[in-house]
Amino acid sequence: VYICSKETNLKAAKELLEEVVRVPSGSNFHIKAKMLLAQCYDILHNDIASCRRLVDSMGTPSDPELNLLVDIWRAKVLRDEQRYDESRVLLSKILCGLDPQKNWYGYFSTKVILVHLHLRCDEIEAAKKIMQELKEIFEGHQFKSIKFHIDNLATTIVQKSKLGTISLTKTSDEIHVCYANKSSHINTKSHSEKLLLLLSKRRVMNKDNIVKKLYGRPYKGEADDKL
Repeated sequence: VYICSKETNLKAAKELLEEVVRVPSGSNFHIKAKMLLAQCYDILHNDIASCRRLVDSMGTPSDPELNLLVDIWRAKVLRDEQRYDESRVLLSKILCGLDPQKNWYGYFSTKVILVHLHLRCDEIEAAKKIMQELKEIFEGHQFKSIKFHIDNLATTIVQKSKLGTISLTKTSDEIHVCYANKSSHINTKSHSEKLLLLLSKRRVMNKDNIVKKLYGRPYKGEADDKL
């Protein structure tokens, strides 16, 4: 009730779940309690280390459905730890054995984790594709939680897709470039400076124009691709 009601109280839920985990006679409920507890740590504190400890302590449940949920949590923690390749491998393995019609919760949860992984890796189109797939699969279902997550994903994708403004400040020796709270310095009279100034005027340039403007000669095809 604390977790699912409109007026959530994750702090109270966390205290109850920690109590369940401490009681030896409640061992049958420990894994499920740890999953919910990891959810509380994740939302309340963004505490990846505590989530990792909880997931590692779950072991390998004998119940296939429970084991699936533990694997989904493992994939999420790997993603949050920025171990993206390992997370991708595990998510792909999970999805191979899932049918959205037979296990909608597991399928949806896994896909949501994958969408956020794509977004963290700036793979916007891949994220959009999955979100559209989820919309089509669950269209007409009256699951409020699914609608909430899909709407949230759509908002996140839009925010991630927005291009920011590049700021250029030129001195006699260098150009100071700022974008998305990151900055760089480029020496004047370098190829980087020439290319940056050309792109700031034209926005798009093909390989032939780049080689002609920077090196004063025709583009040599594949021989110039690496350059």
